[in-house]
Amino acid sequence: MRAFLRMLRVGEGTEGPEGYEGLYGGQSFIKDYHRDFSDHPKIFVTREHNGKSITSSAAGAYQIMGYNWFPEEGQTYRRLAKVKDFSPISQDRYIVAIMKYKRNCLDDVKNADLERAIFTHHANNEWASLPGDQYGQGGVNMKSVKEHFEKYVADELAGNSDLAVPVGGLDDLIK
Repeated sequence: MRAFLRMLRVGEGTEGPEGYEGLYGGQSFIKDYHRDFSDHPKIFVTREHNGKSITSSAAGAYQIMGYNWFPEEGQTYRRLAKVKDFSPISQDRYIVAIMKYKRNCLDDVKNADLERAIFTHHANNEWASLPGDQYGQGGVNMKSVKEHFEKYVADELAGNSDLAVPVGGLDDLIK
């Protein structure tokens, strides 16, 4: 599970601790907009991409959209994940809840069936960085997904991680 989270962050361009404060386009909602981790920052950023103007509220390590975080459905996932803020650990937990309850791809990820998780359960509808995304932002290819996933499995088994959630901190969600 942890390896999949880290793989997502590569494609989203949010690796490392600073990725938890990232906005669409690369700015920091903390340093550049003086917000904090108390809630989703609700900042809309417009950028040009492939000749198109794209406006997004994507924020944090997994580029969580405001429209996923705030409505009743998002609040349900936050409650299921036991999340009360937008802190780094909360972001990690919220994404696992999305994978489990919204996309139903948790078992596929746990079994390393990445293609099924991405294409059958449409994880690529949540993250523009995944192959076959619906956003037209040029997600990474499946070969890259698998290579990063395998690298991060090895890293996690060796005790190396840049995730905020501690080892064991997702157990209640993934069982």
